[in-house]
Amino acid sequence: MKITIYGTSCCPKCSKVVDTVKEVVKKNDLEAEVEKVNDPVEAAQKGIMSLPALTVDGEVKAKGKVSTKKEIENYLNV
Repeated sequence: MKITIYGTSCCPKCSKVVDTVKEVVKKNDLEAEVEKVNDPVEAAQKGIMSLPALTVDGEVKAKGKVSTKKEIENYLNV
């Protein structure tokens, strides 16, 4: 599974999403690659206009919000 968080390097909300995703992945012992993309242009090319955004295997699960641990678990089907 590949989890991508789109944001910017100076965005505290974006960093919070990365930290929360990593925590959920570790807690549930998931095989997942977690990547943060700090390029809003790349996000826009994928149709994402609100940051932070979270995708799982290329499917947008959340955008423009900081997802809770429970929401992330639901996105990952845990």
